[in-house]
Amino acid sequence: MARTGVSFGFPNKNKKKYYDYHGNIRDCNIEPELPPYDDFPTLPLTPTWELIHNDYINITNQYNYVFPYNEFYPDIYGKYCPDEFIDFKRRLYFVEVEVNSYSPGDLWAFHYSQGMNCCFYTIQSTCTWFHLTRFELVWAGSLNLLSFVFVDAVAQVKLWRSSNGQEPASTPLPIFTDHN
Repeated sequence: MARTGVSFGFPNKNKKKYYDYHGNIRDCNIEPELPPYDDFPTLPLTPTWELIHNDYINITNQYNYVFPYNEFYPDIYGKYCPDEFIDFKRRLYFVEVEVNSYSPGDLWAFHYSQGMNCCFYTIQSTCTWFHLTRFELVWAGSLNLLSFVFVDAVAQVKLWRSSNGQEPASTPLPIFTDHN
């Protein structure tokens, strides 16, 4: 039975194999070795958002949402901040936060990691209900991804990461900030 396929452009040309037979070097005609046929994807893998945390948090006075940076896949692009991760790559995340405060009229603050500006971004309010969805880069300057300050509330935090580190084409939810 002959093998089919193309190897170096000569599929039917015999190759010679040399072997030692009782001290004499002999040649033998053999069939060519053809490479295995593997199906390699022709398109790059499309990145998607993976939900990695869906937590309910009781907040009294202050709460820091700490993250291990290795939960996030590195992007192919480097970071722009002087604070760098060990591999010098940026990390993408998408967050949905809903906060219900027990103390109406009290001033509270919410901080989230904003890697584009290399800092924490702060939102202050006295509202009793707050909802935020946001696409961001993780800032390497702190291990806190989110921080709630001076609030007696309950919060739901949903955190997504990119499936391969690259930016997905769409967000898992519409991006908006709303509060009353």
